[in-house]
Amino acid sequence: MTRHFAAEKPSMANKISEIERKLVSILSADVAEYSRLMSENEEETTRVFREHRVVFEQLVNLHRGRIFNTAGDAILAEFNSAVEAVRCATEIQSALRTRNDKLPESRQVNFRIGVNLGDVIVQGTDLLGDGVNIAARLQSSAEPGGVCISGSIYDQVKGKLSLSMENLGDKSFKNIPHTVRTFSIRETENRIPLPYAKLESGSTVKREAKARVKGESEKFPAFFFAAGVAAIVLCTAVGSYFALRQEKGVDVSREVASAPAALEAAVSPAPAPALVPVPEGAKAPDKIDRNFVKGERSPARWVISTGIAQAVAKADPGDVIELMPGIYKEHIKIEKDVLLRGQADADGKVAVRIEWNGAETIEVISGKVRLENISVVLTPDGSAKTPAAILVVGGSLELHNVFAFGAGKGTAAFSQRDGGVTATKSEFGGFRGIEQYGGKFSCEDCVASGNREEGAVFMNQSGSAEFKTTLKNFKAERNGLNGLAVMAKTTVTIDGCAIRENGVNGVLVNADGVGIFENCHVSENKENGLVATDDARAEFLGSFANKNVYSGLAATLRAKLKIRKSELTGNGEFGFALLDQASADEDKNKIAGNRGGMSYRAPASVGKP
Repeated sequence: MTRHFAAEKPSMANKISEIERKLVSILSADVAEYSRLMSENEEETTRVFREHRVVFEQLVNLHRGRIFNTAGDAILAEFNSAVEAVRCATEIQSALRTRNDKLPESRQVNFRIGVNLGDVIVQGTDLLGDGVNIAARLQSSAEPGGVCISGSIYDQVKGKLSLSMENLGDKSFKNIPHTVRTFSIRETENRIPLPYAKLESGSTVKREAKARVKGESEKFPAFFFAAGVAAIVLCTAVGSYFALRQEKGVDVSREVASAPAALEAAVSPAPAPALVPVPEGAKAPDKIDRNFVKGERSPARWVISTGIAQAVAKADPGDVIELMPGIYKEHIKIEKDVLLRGQADADGKVAVRIEWNGAETIEVISGKVRLENISVVLTPDGSAKTPAAILVVGGSLELHNVFAFGAGKGTAAFSQRDGGVTATKSEFGGFRGIEQYGGKFSCEDCVASGNREEGAVFMNQSGSAEFKTTLKNFKAERNGLNGLAVMAKTTVTIDGCAIRENGVNGVLVNADGVGIFENCHVSENKENGLVATDDARAEFLGSFANKNVYSGLAATLRAKLKIRKSELTGNGEFGFALLDQASADEDKNKIAGNRGGMSYRAPASVGKP
């Protein structure tokens, strides 16, 4: 007898097997105190949130992610790579921090972000499951403006990103049946995000960083943070700087002896060399030789081995103060015409060091001042929020064969707020190299290398309609953040430069700054060779952008690039990349051998195809 069987219904196991699943990295974000912000001012909060979301979307797209769900103030995105997910998360927080810093603290729109690697269910364009839920729970554990990641993400990114991660231990979360290893990413990546997030002139990264101009109450860009969150923890500032000097054959034993134990842990002191002895027969300031020529008075010449400040106070305007070899532990304030000259050998090695543990070592207030053949060192004592080894607030200053070093967090080797400065054959190192916020500055054959943050920052905070800086044969290498930053209505013209191996971008031109680069090499930087953003303009003329990890040149928003007779080769992504309404005017360039191709242009960008 033939038996007839009804068609078998699919088993539950078969039904489950038909559900599509995949292993992805999930980024979950929402706004801290969103309800309070909306209750206080709905329109402003909505506007800021929308602007933040544009940044968010740009960075997710940049890191090859996809936003798959949004609800109110929450955003969910997926990434095929755990590394890219974490990079994106840290860059978002850095970019939004910059935007928030121009707002009152109570009105800032801060995201919390959580990142988890998990197996999820695909439902149309949406993703579901514990992998998503855990990311959301991690996000709730993050500080406003912070990032928390799961142990599964940590296992994938450790050793691949230069981030400081704090182990928070195993955490229990609502509706998650098991504990989750949780890590917090500390705020160490204060770097400039590449062209993909709008940066505001006058922005800050760390909220406690204050203005270096017009009083300490104004905010100042402590610059900045990241576009690819590659290595920010460069070799330590002191060690790397002296390594570079030794490579060049400079006798560092005649420069900084060591940084004090009070120096922050991130800046390692150089080994202490023997001190330079004070030669026999050197004169103390109360036994000064003053030389006059009969008839018309010539500058008096003081020969001293101690008491520089005392000699400056006693000197007549125009006097020359010769410093005998040795180490002078003094704070010097100058308000008259004077020349301080140390001794140097035929190779330019200096035998005079002036050091101080305070707010600044040499402060130029007025007068025509010249420093020659001197090392100037500052190890701050916390008495000032804007310490600098050499601080210029007025007058005019000439530097020749001067080595300035600012050790300690927030310290600059050189900071200018007003006046005029001309430097030749001088070097600036430590935490940050050169800062110019006012006045006029030019240098030739100068070096700003091995700094923990920027090599040089030029930013118009003086209100001057014309804020122009000229550099010639300038080196900015191996700095922890950007080699060179040009900000806020500032024009910097460089003829000949080597901007290499910096921890973020070689050059950042931000806001409505202008950077003109001729005969320059911008190479092997951890992110882009040059980034222009907002309404900035950058001209790259007869120059080279080679072997940068991302693109050779990049621009976003309304920034404009002019590229002429230049070589953009061997970069990790594109020869140049344009986003938003950025444009490029290019002619007679060699653009080849870049992994992503010659160029990338967002649909809204204009210029040659």
